[in-house]
Amino acid sequence: MGIKLQFSTPQNKCVAKKVIRLIAGSPYNSHTKQLFIQLEILKIAQIKQLQINEFMHRYTYNTLPSSHANFYSLASDIHSHNTRILSSYRSEFARTNTRKFSIRCVGPEEWNRIPQDLRSISNLKLFKHQLRIWIIHQND
Repeated sequence: MGIKLQFSTPQNKCVAKKVIRLIAGSPYNSHTKQLFIQLEILKIAQIKQLQINEFMHRYTYNTLPSSHANFYSLASDIHSHNTRILSSYRSEFARTNTRKFSIRCVGPEEWNRIPQDLRSISNLKLFKHQLRIWIIHQND
C-alpha cells in the first residue's frame, strides 16, 4: 500500500502565508502573492512542480538508477511520422486518482508543460536554477 501525500492542504497554505508575512514584516492580513515573488520563495505546489521536473530531467539525461530505464515512452516511439509533439513524453492512462497522481502519470504532463529551451539544458544544477526562475515568474 502506497503513502498518499497531500502537499496543498489548507493548513499548509495558511502556515506558509503566515511565515512569508513574518519574513517580509507585512501586516497579518496582507496579500502574499507578490511577497512570494519578491522574496523568490516557492509555494508548496511549486516545490512539487520543481521536484517532478527534476526527476524528469534526471530520467531524460539518464542519471536515475537503471530500475527507471523504461519508465516513459516518447511520442517518437509511437509515431513514425513527424508530429508537433515528437520530443514529448506520453502520459499513461489512469483509471484511479491514486494512479493519476503518481510520478508515472504526472511526470510527463509536467515535463511537457515547461518550455523546450529549459528541457534542453543538460546540466542539472543550471536546469534547476532556470526552472526555479521560470516557476516563480510563470504566473506574474
